[in-house]
Amino acid sequence: MTPSETEADTPEPQPAPETPAEPPADPEPAAAAETPPPPSPPQHLAFWQLAILLIVAAVVFWPGQMTVPPVDRDESRYAQAATQMLETGDFIDIRLQDSPRHLQPAGIYWLQAAAVAAISDVEAREIWLYRLPSYLAAIVVVLLTGVLGARLFGRSVGFLGALLLASTVVLGVEARLAKTDAVLLLTIMVALLALHRAYQARQGAAPPGWGWAIAFWVAIGVGSMIKGPMNPLVIGLTAAMLCIFERRVRWLLGLKPLVGIAIALAIALPWYVAIYFESSGAFFQSSAGTNLLGKVFTGQQSHGFPPGYYILVANLTFWPASLALVLGLPWIWRNRREPAVRFCLAVILPTWVMFELIVTKLPHYTLPTFPALALLTAAALSALDVPYRAAGRWQRVLFWPFLVAWVAIGLTLTVGPFLLVSIMDLEFLWIGLPVVATGIAVLVLSVRSLLRAPPIRAFRYAPAITLAALWLNGQFVLPEVDSIWINRQVAEAAAELAPCPDYRVMTAPLDLESVVFLTRTDTVLEHPDQIAEALQAGVTCAVLFLEEPQETEVRALLGDAPVTLVPADRPITGFNFSNGRFVNLNAFVVEPSAG
Repeated sequence: MTPSETEADTPEPQPAPETPAEPPADPEPAAAAETPPPPSPPQHLAFWQLAILLIVAAVVFWPGQMTVPPVDRDESRYAQAATQMLETGDFIDIRLQDSPRHLQPAGIYWLQAAAVAAISDVEAREIWLYRLPSYLAAIVVVLLTGVLGARLFGRSVGFLGALLLASTVVLGVEARLAKTDAVLLLTIMVALLALHRAYQARQGAAPPGWGWAIAFWVAIGVGSMIKGPMNPLVIGLTAAMLCIFERRVRWLLGLKPLVGIAIALAIALPWYVAIYFESSGAFFQSSAGTNLLGKVFTGQQSHGFPPGYYILVANLTFWPASLALVLGLPWIWRNRREPAVRFCLAVILPTWVMFELIVTKLPHYTLPTFPALALLTAAALSALDVPYRAAGRWQRVLFWPFLVAWVAIGLTLTVGPFLLVSIMDLEFLWIGLPVVATGIAVLVLSVRSLLRAPPIRAFRYAPAITLAALWLNGQFVLPEVDSIWINRQVAEAAAELAPCPDYRVMTAPLDLESVVFLTRTDTVLEHPDQIAEALQAGVTCAVLFLEEPQETEVRALLGDAPVTLVPADRPITGFNFSNGRFVNLNAFVVEPSAG
């Protein structure tokens, strides 16, 4: 049985995801067991559904793209490394100022550099251009989720699942950051579509053609250039789980592995060979040894957590669809043997368990499982056609505690940024009032609908919920919290105080790479001895931002150097959320000493 494919707003309840219709009785049961019935033709999203998903994703993912300053640390490091590629013309080696950045392959830096070169120039330092690959990738991920969902469960479930995915907090965050994860997810989704096409062959469908096979291996190759082994690992775990479920592996031959592996290697191998010789093997030692294996066995950068972490944080990362997922768990369990549900579980379970076992944990690591989670949630919602009071026992048990948590997260996202401005900046932001009022109103209407009607009615508007509760804050409120954007304060103050056009910026103990991105590649960060060394070497046009202990150290190191630090009345105060420390910087203009 399938969730209904009738009208999007009143889906007909069904107990299970779409499966092929039962064939007529076969006089030879043994032969029928060996030869599965041919699958029904896959459904496709209508043009209007694709158009709505495109518009919804573009709108939901846009607020904050141009208004939120570069975020430390990872985003600023990616953006600065891409900037240096454009400045130097070296697109093989990846560097962050004078240090090698041997963590990820060059693919994401190429995409960011291409976006900047196509639209603007490197001197503009416009962070939204570096975010453009993530933004566009997230939009396409939503569309492909709808396409996959229609093939698995039918048109209405695919459409709803894509809407749920577009609303999730974690994908919205990654769509706004100049990092790898949204683009990586795009390559995974392309590979999953091709993998599902091959998986259908075990039901008697024709094997996938060369187009599907090439798409699969191109996605593997491109994914390997975005985040190393993560794409092949997620896809490999999914394929292995499907083989275990089905106790068959021959269906994988439809993906033409011999030719396909050659295609993937042709995409990724040239750069890997080039960086091996360019770095004398240091890239592989750092990326595979220090970065990858280090995360597996140790909690890098204080991000070590025990197993179970991702289940807890899913209440936030999958919000607002998290409540719908909890309500749908009984349905998912009952239908776990259905082919469509089984395919989604094969995507989710091995990857989720892998990340739970890895010691280093960050909230976005499980993002590759979220499209499948959204589709399962949509299928379960389509079958749950009664209010919570008339639902099954487990839905009634789970409803109230998770509803309270759901509302608490929504209120925190809605009111939190406004309170942040009021507390940290001691400022009443008038634009925050309509933003907060809109968010609270949408939450109230959503709860009212959840209490009175089947849950699907509320969650059809999940993108509106997350837009009102969170992303309007990203457009209008968060950018106004000066105290958390120290990088912007430093860049603006340096431009105001600069004694010459070709000035340098130096600051200590501040260690934000975003300051480098917003100013110049040769900006000096964090170390007083490096500041003193640069000034002694003849830098006579600079603006310094120092805390009192660092000012004393720099003056002592300068000794009789022919420069003078002239205090400027432009203090910088704020909270460095990268290390959880408040900073209070004094500004100085460097001038040559008289005589």
